[in-house]
Amino acid sequence: MIHKVQKSGTRKDFYTAETDVWKIVSTIIRERQQKEIEPIRAELKECIATLESGGLNDEESKAFKQRIENYNEFLEMFERFTGALLPYINKKNLGFLKQLIKLVEVKESLIGKKSDD
Repeated sequence: MIHKVQKSGTRKDFYTAETDVWKIVSTIIRERQQKEIEPIRAELKECIATLESGGLNDEESKAFKQRIENYNEFLEMFERFTGALLPYINKKNLGFLKQLIKLVEVKESLIGKKSDD
């Protein structure tokens, strides 16, 4: 998001920042997925495989494995969600994103509460 810029006649380093908010958001989402979410999911899958190979004998181990699977499932859903939104962010499609938010708000008002859980 910060780029080095050369200016003729000087040896100083100059930098410029990305000014397009849509590109900034898109870059942040992609980079966070690559640097944080993908490695976490890989580790969770490895943990699940280790637990399964060790034989889940007690209830505590089974409950722990279930928590890891739930977390992994949530991260998978988050990846799918951001993957589905990125094309609209890249196209700067504010109208679609506003409609999506309105749809969620209507769903919440029909249920009568906000979905915090």
